[in-house]
Amino acid sequence: TTDLCQAIEQQYWHRAVVLITEVSQDTAKGDVETVPDEQLAQGANRGRWSYRGVLLNRFTELVFDDATGEQQTRTSKESGWNIQFGGDLCGLDSSDGYTEFTCLHHLDRTDPNVQAVSTKLFADLSMISLGDAQSLCKLDSSKFSPDDFHAFGGFCSWRPGQLEREMGEGRDEWRALSVDANSILE
Repeated sequence: TTDLCQAIEQQYWHRAVVLITEVSQDTAKGDVETVPDEQLAQGANRGRWSYRGVLLNRFTELVFDDATGEQQTRTSKESGWNIQFGGDLCGLDSSDGYTEFTCLHHLDRTDPNVQAVSTKLFADLSMISLGDAQSLCKLDSSKFSPDDFHAFGGFCSWRPGQLEREMGEGRDEWRALSVDANSILE
C-alpha cells in the first residue's frame, strides 16, 4: 500500500492473499458493520462494508482447544483447531476480547448436516462458523475432524468504494486472481 502508516501499523497486509467471502447486496452504499466502533477506521462511510474476506496466508502458532474452549500457543503437535489470522476486525487481538471464528472447508454439501450450517462460496468451497464445525465433529467424529477445516480468527472488510479505489488505476494495490476451490487451501 502507498499509505506509510498502514505499512507500519498493519504489516499483515504486505503480500496478503485475501479470499472475499461476502459481498454486500448494495456495494455502493454497503451494509452496516457489526464490529465494535473502536475497531473501525475513521473517515467516510465509517461503519459500513461492501466486501468482507479472510487473509489466507497469515498463519499463527495458535490452537483452539475444544476441551478448555480457549486459544493457546502450540507447544507441540497437540490436537485442536489450528487458527490462522483472518483479519483485524473481531480478530485475535481485539481490544474487547471478542474474536469471530470462521472456517473454510471442502466437505460434501449433499450431507444434510453440512448443508444446514454451511454457506457455499463457490465450487465445493464453503464457509461455516467454528462453533458449527465443532458441532459437526462432535456429531460424528468418524466422519468429521478439525483437520477437515481451516479456521480463521477475525476478518477484513472494505467500505463502499474502497476496494475499487485500491484496485483502480494509479493505486493498483490488489490483483484479482481466478483460482479453483482446491488451490485456495493448499
